[in-house]
Amino acid sequence: MKANTFYRRKLHNLEHFQYAATVLKMAQEANVEKLTATLPPLSAAVTAEDEVNNAQRKVNDSDELKALHKERERAFRSLTTKIEDAKLSDEKAEEAAGKRLDLILKRYPKPSKNNYDKESARLSNLITDFKSAEATPDATKLGLAKAITRVETTNKAFVDAYYVHFKKQSTLEKRNVRELRKVTDEAIDKVLWRAQGVYESEGTESLATFIQLYNAYIADKQKMIERRENANLAESGQKEKEQRALLESMFEALSKELSVAAEKLHYTGKNVGTRNTKCYELKIDDREKTIWVKVSRNKLVVVPESELPKPKNNGSSRHNTNDDNKPQSGNHGEVEIKPKS
Repeated sequence: MKANTFYRRKLHNLEHFQYAATVLKMAQEANVEKLTATLPPLSAAVTAEDEVNNAQRKVNDSDELKALHKERERAFRSLTTKIEDAKLSDEKAEEAAGKRLDLILKRYPKPSKNNYDKESARLSNLITDFKSAEATPDATKLGLAKAITRVETTNKAFVDAYYVHFKKQSTLEKRNVRELRKVTDEAIDKVLWRAQGVYESEGTESLATFIQLYNAYIADKQKMIERRENANLAESGQKEKEQRALLESMFEALSKELSVAAEKLHYTGKNVGTRNTKCYELKIDDREKTIWVKVSRNKLVVVPESELPKPKNNGSSRHNTNDDNKPQSGNHGEVEIKPKS
């Protein structure tokens, strides 16, 4: 009787922890002295995995930062509203002052996306300009001292809070799940070696039960993995189908630029990059070399290979995903367990 091979590398991190904890429980229930002697390293490894999986991953102060960011935006809108009102004043001097300050505002357009650092710098530089010799007479004319101070104060409050957030985040313990999984897998292997070796030499019934239970357990886990892989393949196929339809809808315009018939263009299914940087490989009939394109302003644009975004995950370019729950333990657990001599 032997413990069957199980490809543990396909388990997500939390699944791997549960797998190890279950093997530990099975071995403890077997209650065989020679097997129990191998369990302390596995018990310690399970505890270590549990701690690292439960470790705090980010500082929970986003609500405070959002509130401070919202407050500085309110202060900025108050300032710009006063300047807009001045531009509509029936007093020519106020109107002129408002227009001059508006020109300063236009030096610092609002970032198109949430970018805390850029927003902080924008407001900081804006306040510096509004306090300059060039702008002070106009700001005084419009009575903007209080509004300018409000922007400065709220922006500083956010910058200070964000710095504290950064310091807290940088001190959080970094998780190294990959190495922990290796240690756990080695401990499990030793348990399985001992169980199988002792059973084959002594025929202990409780060890036969342990091995049978282990094999049934990993068979169930293998089915779970197969279901997930099939679901991922289905999702991947649907994504490729959607990508193909998107690209083919723009082949006509691209074919004119390339001086080829649209029907000679084919999507190979390969892509690299994400979102706005995503590039797709196209095959052109009668041409040996493929080309890469990306979608820009609702049309396909050819991208030189030298400008392609670098693929992640060891060069894999198809629907890459990567998060803390994905498999990370390499090929541990792929050996057949045999008794030691």
